[in-house]
Amino acid sequence: MQSDWSYPKLRNNPCVYAGSIQSGGLVILAHNYDCHFGRLNSLHQGSEILLTDAVGQEYKYGVEEIFVMDATDVEEMTDESYDLTLFTCTYGGKARVTVRCMLQNQLDGYPEI
Repeated sequence: MQSDWSYPKLRNNPCVYAGSIQSGGLVILAHNYDCHFGRLNSLHQGSEILLTDAVGQEYKYGVEEIFVMDATDVEEMTDESYDLTLFTCTYGGKARVTVRCMLQNQLDGYPEI
């Protein structure tokens, strides 16, 4: 995953769009390729997502909601009331599949943030 985003970086990897694990409101975007977020819409409320940071620390998130929003809803996409948001384009690129998650806990014995 890239620490920031640009269209060239997004071709190859998911990218951080806003926020961070430490400060909250982490938003990650990726293309809808199968190897990126192509199956994002197959998640459901209650699904668990494991995220590993650059130093190997793992975080477990629970999916709170999944919905489709307009591509122009940038302000709503960066809603910091969620610990993690994942999004990708729908086929055709006119809207965004959006998954909102809350941190359940950190793994590997690290204290919770």
